[in-house]
Amino acid sequence: MIVSDKFVFAHIPKAGGVFLQTILQAHFPVARSWLGDASHHSLEDLPAEHRGKPVFAVLRNPWAWYVSWFTFCQAEMHNEDFLRNYQAGEDSFATTISRLLSPNHSNPVITAYMARQNIGLLEMHRYHILDLDCADHEISYGRLEHLADDFLAFLHRTGSAVPGGLVQALKGRATNRSQHNPWRDCYSPTLRKLVAEKERRVMRLGHYRW
Repeated sequence: MIVSDKFVFAHIPKAGGVFLQTILQAHFPVARSWLGDASHHSLEDLPAEHRGKPVFAVLRNPWAWYVSWFTFCQAEMHNEDFLRNYQAGEDSFATTISRLLSPNHSNPVITAYMARQNIGLLEMHRYHILDLDCADHEISYGRLEHLADDFLAFLHRTGSAVPGGLVQALKGRATNRSQHNPWRDCYSPTLRKLVAEKERRVMRLGHYRW
């Protein structure tokens, strides 16, 4: 998470957050930064003096998000939820994600919440990181697929100046990218439908379609 003098950027994992945080650090006065911290902090962690600032968060096509999350976790082999659900083999992706969405989270409280709300891991991240139980935050969403345009539109809406060099930086190549096959190739019709159901809120917010 990055807290600037005018706004807050809340980092949902595997949605271009490292790329955008690095750019924000270089182009905006930063009052507080969790850059380099492995945790994805919630807006609940904001100090009182920064509450009420407009918030920007980035969404990602949920089908693409699960492929990126799986590939990253498979390379690192340290994510507790991944290891809890991982099964090697030819259908590793489908099996692992289906088990995760059963749901089967490492935290039993979160598992119960995901089951009760019938949501997936991406929506759970959105709910937690954006502190959606709190009405203090005015949240604007960008989409990873249109990050430069959506972030610049957010700056204009909030009256934030656009620093020199920002536009060019936003057009650069994203960092921390997972290397994987095209995400559409990873899905059976059944898994495709399951992800669409569990991530229906993200899909509606981002206007995502297969």
